[in-house]
Amino acid sequence: FIAENIREGISDKEKEKVLIESLVEDLRLDQKYLQGQSNYFSDKLQQLDSLTTLLNSKDKITNTNDFYYYGRLATRYTVFVLNTGAIDEIKNSGGLRLIRKKGVSKKIIEYYNQIPIIKDYETRLMGIDDSYRKIFIDIIDPAVLQSMSLKNGIGLNRPTDNPPLRNYSKDDMSKLYGYLAYMHILRKVISGQEVDLEAKGKKLLTLIQNEYHLEKE
Repeated sequence: FIAENIREGISDKEKEKVLIESLVEDLRLDQKYLQGQSNYFSDKLQQLDSLTTLLNSKDKITNTNDFYYYGRLATRYTVFVLNTGAIDEIKNSGGLRLIRKKGVSKKIIEYYNQIPIIKDYETRLMGIDDSYRKIFIDIIDPAVLQSMSLKNGIGLNRPTDNPPLRNYSKDDMSKLYGYLAYMHILRKVISGQEVDLEAKGKKLLTLIQNEYHLEKE
């Protein structure tokens, strides 16, 4: 019985070591991804600000080149996806019982508990994006929008001139501005959540490396 317990103890330690090393790799990849997200949100918020400036103008929009361009970019969004292979394996292996160091397991829970919060904000943002698109498509000329798309569907061309809008209604412009303001708020909140997650991930990495005497990059 004692020998069996010793064998199980060794086995659990080996599993813990493998899972921790896998988790560290995921966290390192997350750090690179979240750093890229920070740059992405910085650019996105600037684009939304440019469109807001146009909509705030008291005069009829004449710079329709920017309106088409920034208006189309407004709903382009990269879905938040982290590397969860290691934490999924930890859950499938019996939860966090294999992580013997309680301080580490607590910080792991805190880190991964933030993901559903970000995904919830994402869901709200997608709903606002859809409402924005319905108004935007009533204002612009769909033919111009189609001409802006690249063949691979990834990039976006600016119009070659200032093509006219199909609708200059103040009511529609006001609704568009309202959705745009909400989009700006939600993107800022998500960006803040991801910055916080990046900081937590960095601290978690340092904690794990110190507790398990792992090499630092």
